[in-house]
Amino acid sequence: MGLVLTRSAKRRKGVEAVQALFTAPEAASQKSVHLHHRLAAADVSTFCSLLMHRIFGFLIFLHFICMTNGRHSLVHVHALFRHGDRASIRPHIFDGYDPHKVWPDGLGQLTQEGIEQLFLLGKWLRSKYGHFIGENYNVSTFHMRSTDVDRSLMSAEAMMAGFFHRSNTSLSKYGLHWRPVPTHTMPTTSDTLLSVEPCPRLGQRRDEILRSKEGVILFKQHKATIELVGTAFGIKNVTLMDVWRVSDDLFCLRSHNATLPKWYTQDVVKELDSLNDRLFWKACIGVFGFVFGSCS
Repeated sequence: MGLVLTRSAKRRKGVEAVQALFTAPEAASQKSVHLHHRLAAADVSTFCSLLMHRIFGFLIFLHFICMTNGRHSLVHVHALFRHGDRASIRPHIFDGYDPHKVWPDGLGQLTQEGIEQLFLLGKWLRSKYGHFIGENYNVSTFHMRSTDVDRSLMSAEAMMAGFFHRSNTSLSKYGLHWRPVPTHTMPTTSDTLLSVEPCPRLGQRRDEILRSKEGVILFKQHKATIELVGTAFGIKNVTLMDVWRVSDDLFCLRSHNATLPKWYTQDVVKELDSLNDRLFWKACIGVFGFVFGSCS
């Protein structure tokens, strides 16, 4: 079983979403390996729809199936997923907001909620694929790869703690049902598999998107709110990327029931969320649109 952990994403409601999925009964009996994979794909779709909007996470599976004596059998599973809930990366200070108090573990770090999200994800993966590789870690059957970012590395550890929570370990006598499992990584500057930066072309494309006809129209449509954001934090010549950074910070605060600025009303929240969803859609897919319009 191959697992790859990538960077970015988080968000709160994921703990409840994973718990709901993990405890849900199977939709149908798994009479064959082939049927099992079809059901698993449907479950993954449900999982993604639950997590995507508020966690900005994703879970992707690639199944490699071979046929032996006329029967299908699973030979490899590759899972790609993002890290759990994190603290703000770039705090924008206002009255009542002390980043050191709100984020005691540091900026951009995995939160306690994020740790639990990934632990439960590991248990969910165990419920689906535990039969494939067994309960105990073995270097020949399991490999974890992560970007060299604290929250991603910690997410990998939390996920594996959930995945191998039933493993035999010499630490059990101390009340700790956990065993170390290696996470492989590379420096961000030389990681050509998972890291997206530094990439001059990516930065160029981002600028092109924001200067495009659709980007200009989008800016005009939300001009009042964009100017409100710029005024609130003293940002001159505010751009859509500035709005995204501010909104991300406020979203993190909102997710943790922290103090919010008075101007950050429900109407502003709705508009900024919609705007950022469209920017995210454009950056990932290449088309401006409502990325998660059916999710709430």
